[in-house]
Amino acid sequence: MNESPAFRRDPLQGWWTVVAPGRDDRPVDRPLRAPGPIEGGLGGASFEDGCPFCPGHEAELAEVLEELPGADGWTARAVRNRYPWFAPPPGRGTPFAAVGEQEVLIESRGHRPGFGALSPEVRRSAVELWASRLRAAVERADADGSGRRPVFFRN
Repeated sequence: MNESPAFRRDPLQGWWTVVAPGRDDRPVDRPLRAPGPIEGGLGGASFEDGCPFCPGHEAELAEVLEELPGADGWTARAVRNRYPWFAPPPGRGTPFAAVGEQEVLIESRGHRPGFGALSPEVRRSAVELWASRLRAAVERADADGSGRRPVFFRN
C-alpha cells in the first residue's frame, strides 16, 4: 500500500485520527540482545545489535540532523524519523493530508529508565537540543509561509 498519511474521521465516534500506512514497515518486534556497557563513560547500556539509536549504528538512521558534542563523541542528537506519522510538506494535496515533519531526539548515548536518571550535563545537552530543534522548526515554518507552527511531543 503506497498511500500517503491522512487524517480520517471515525464515523461512529466522530474522532479524528491519523492513518499512516508506512509505519507498518517498522521493525517493531526486533529482538534485542542483553545490554552491555556503553562506550564513552556516560553510563547506561547499549543494545549493541538491536538499537538503531545507539552509537555505532548511524547507518540505520535516516539522517542525522544535529548532534551536540561531548568528550566521547555526541551527548544528544536529532535524527529524521524513518517511520513518520506525517508526510513531508510537499504532499499538501488534499485538505485531509497529514502533513508535517518528525524528528527523533536522542537525549543520551545510553538507555536509562528516565530523564531524571541522566547526569546534569547530559540533561543540559538534551534541553539544548530540544531548544535548537524547536528554533529550527519555527524558522522552517516562517520561511515556507504556511502558517504552520511546530508541535513538540515527548514520549
